[in-house]
Amino acid sequence: MIHANSDIMRRWLWGDMLDAVGHYNAPFLPLYHLGSVAAIFIVCTIIDQLRIKLIEKPFFNLWDRHWDDFLAWYKKLETKVFAKMKVQE
Repeated sequence: MIHANSDIMRRWLWGDMLDAVGHYNAPFLPLYHLGSVAAIFIVCTIIDQLRIKLIEKPFFNLWDRHWDDFLAWYKKLETKVFAKMKVQE
């Protein structure tokens, strides 16, 4: 999704960065395009692994540590609201 998220990204990546159209008549066209696709895949995989390590894991560790506290707070709030509304659980 990173490499095809928007038209601006597509133009920058394939037009400016890799110049895919400029290599149209090159004798090594198939190798160039396969290498480009492989490089994009590798870079995007590295970005995704960094996202997992630096953002996702710390977030879910924090989430797991505080989930029980949040659930207890929510249950208290729910009980108060239901009591004021005179609703039985």
